[in-house]
Amino acid sequence: MKKYNLLAAAIAVSVAVMSCTNDQTATKETNPITTATTNTTPLLPEEGGVAAHIDSNYHVLPQHDTIGRALSKTNKTVDSDMDHSRPPKPTKRVVGLTVQGDFDGDGSPENWTENYLSQRTKEPIKRDLDAAIDQLQQNIPAQEPLTTLQADQSTLNPLQISNDAYQYGLAYLKNEGDLDGDGADELSYVIDNIDQSNINKMYVVSYKNGVWKELYSFTIRESTLPIYSIKNKERFIHKLEGDKILVKFVNEQAFEEYQIVELKKGNKKPTSNLPMEQRMLVIGDSVTIPSFSIHFQPTPEINKILKEGKEKIEISWTIAGEAQKKIDVTQKDYYNSEEGIIYLKNTTIEMPTDERKITLSGNVSQEAFRALIEPDMEMTLNFYSSRLSSKNNIFESDALIEPISVLRGKTKQIKLAKL
Repeated sequence: MKKYNLLAAAIAVSVAVMSCTNDQTATKETNPITTATTNTTPLLPEEGGVAAHIDSNYHVLPQHDTIGRALSKTNKTVDSDMDHSRPPKPTKRVVGLTVQGDFDGDGSPENWTENYLSQRTKEPIKRDLDAAIDQLQQNIPAQEPLTTLQADQSTLNPLQISNDAYQYGLAYLKNEGDLDGDGADELSYVIDNIDQSNINKMYVVSYKNGVWKELYSFTIRESTLPIYSIKNKERFIHKLEGDKILVKFVNEQAFEEYQIVELKKGNKKPTSNLPMEQRMLVIGDSVTIPSFSIHFQPTPEINKILKEGKEKIEISWTIAGEAQKKIDVTQKDYYNSEEGIIYLKNTTIEMPTDERKITLSGNVSQEAFRALIEPDMEMTLNFYSSRLSSKNNIFESDALIEPISVLRGKTKQIKLAKL
């Protein structure tokens, strides 16, 4: 039975506003269609509660007293057998996977075919899709299996996938398009291991200068692959700007996590020591938003107004985007059919009187997040006066519109002047 350390519970899973004082920073949902995304999910299943990020300078306003208990149990373990046991036999298994793409970057696509051969006989190994795991474990190793990917052009070198004795060919194969911006397509694949585990690994490879090279790899749950259900349409890899990709993987604590990767930096796997405030974790049915900070720089006139309590700074924070398939979200609470937009968050935050800096984080619905056509969530923040002294806004400032890949972990300076 495997045990895994529970992720240290320093994650903000509701709008977390950090303040040097104990002032209560007010938040309110301003769009009724986003109410479905505001529920929080327990980080410690048997205790529940909202986990908060805490450092030496700021205090997170707790929603209830489970925060202290959550932070004190960083070494807690959970029984992960349910998550890590191999699912029932694949129902959509295909022998001899194929893929098409311009992997050598010459402008013309090639066709690549999976080969599963015996190194002993040099002949294809016939795969019995109805065979039990223990039967395969007895019969396959003696045949010295080798899985390769062969192109329809003899000038291209084959990709050697695996010569492990306990592998049964490929479980997944996909052309991911040009991920690193070099003009050639990249390939992802998952090996069909002959074991009882639901944990497997996805590899991303690239054909460069006549040689296949591994760009990246990450752990996944095998049960999310299409071979187990036609309903499995998981997007493990999302192309972002330049050489950036967003991957969904299973981290060392057995939580699903999204991580933004810059391929040209040369990191071959997800960063395990990424600061908590920069992580996108799947907690229950929610995805956490990496934190970012706003530092206001008011003019002397505005600063005086704020200090005298005549006005407060009000922040309108929206996370929205287009749907991959509108027909799939038409009846969802988070979808605005009039605008044709998915709203993941639409919140108004009122700053404390004496504060000029605020750190924001939160959570969004995983279902809504996965429905977006662009997963690099765009944050839109507008800044107003709270209309205490006037029925109209009296502050002038630029809006902040940036994707989360740019904002995460950053502090943005916002100038405030009087209209």
